[in-house]
Amino acid sequence: SSGINAEWPLRPGNEDCGQSWLNMPTSLQFENIDVASDGYRAVPKREQIPDGGNNNNGTTELFTLVDSEGNEISEEGQLGLLLYKGGTVCDDSFDGLAAAAICKKMNFTGGASWTSDESFEIQSSYEINLDDVDCDSGEWESCSFTEEANCAHSEDVFLSCGEKRKKYRLRLCVDTTA
Repeated sequence: SSGINAEWPLRPGNEDCGQSWLNMPTSLQFENIDVASDGYRAVPKREQIPDGGNNNNGTTELFTLVDSEGNEISEEGQLGLLLYKGGTVCDDSFDGLAAAAICKKMNFTGGASWTSDESFEIQSSYEINLDDVDCDSGEWESCSFTEEANCAHSEDVFLSCGEKRKKYRLRLCVDTTA
């Protein structure tokens, strides 16, 4: 069992019987997923969503990484200035857990490295929007923070993240031959 729960109205002849947006490692396999619904067996079909595909959760991105020109960085392993809601992030209380949580929130597998510095000329053009990031685990939901900063741009966080996670759509359709 994969641990994925689905409660869609699955009916024979309904090709679009249900879908869920998931961020998953590419190695996740879908054989042996059984979903019971009115006596029918659901068959999972995995489809990769192109980069930039909507994850259907209706939220805007909290974090982005930018290069020295202010262009968004989406490649793994590239060190960039960390932005939160369009402003920089201060290094007070920032650590490896915060780096991992933010990288994961940005759809990377984890934090590769981080530092603080004032090495980009563009930094002064940003407000400092996040401070005192303190995380209990590598999940953003475990973090406390303040949006009122008492920092200088010399304390701005630069972050490099691990591998980009692939986004997949899981479509469950009824197998009437089961």
